[in-house]
Amino acid sequence: SDPPIPYAQTCVYGARNAAPAYAVWGDSHGAELSRALGRKLGAYGQSLRELTMSGCPATLSRKPVCRQHNLDMMAAIKADPNMQTVILVGNLHDDDPSARAATAGMEQTALDLQKAGKTAIIVSPIPIYRFDPPSQLALSSRARRPATAVGQPVSEYLARHQAIIDEFDRFTARNGIQHVEPQSLFCDDDLCHVYQPGVGVLYFNAGHLSLTGAGVLADRILSQLALSDQPEK
Repeated sequence: SDPPIPYAQTCVYGARNAAPAYAVWGDSHGAELSRALGRKLGAYGQSLRELTMSGCPATLSRKPVCRQHNLDMMAAIKADPNMQTVILVGNLHDDDPSARAATAGMEQTALDLQKAGKTAIIVSPIPIYRFDPPSQLALSSRARRPATAVGQPVSEYLARHQAIIDEFDRFTARNGIQHVEPQSLFCDDDLCHVYQPGVGVLYFNAGHLSLTGAGVLADRILSQLALSDQPEK
């Protein structure tokens, strides 16, 4: 795999002349989110740093290369006087020892950031699929079935993620940490969708949001940030 990228060399999105006060820290689930949220922050004269590494959520309970990467990122965030808010995201699923360790590790990361005077925002698990959404949407269109009918039952999403969602609910409420739940954005009472009318295709593959889908999540996060009331013209 590619070596970790040093903090100072990581990608920055948003206003060109603004030192990043925001970061997305996590595995590949943070990549599109970084770009989408950074673009939106740019309208407010702000910028965002992308601290992502594939397979490495922001936790120290993972493989050695991830552990060192995250130790380096934590030290750099603490030393960065401009960094204020860090969004934590990870492809966490299932209720097994590995998932429980990763969930607890992300919670500890949030506490460490809080103790360092930073604001942490935890993103609960983003729905993932057992099929390729763009391909399935194309097949659905060919069969003249509505794109809004392509997805997975909410019950299937919750079967893999409910334990993690519940744990993050308890943890964030207990510690005064902000929390974003993608389920409310991408799922209705019955189905988690891969397409939204008026928005577009929400995924570029089975496990990752498209830039369009990441934009939906970014809008929710943006609404929770302490920004000026109006974006710059």
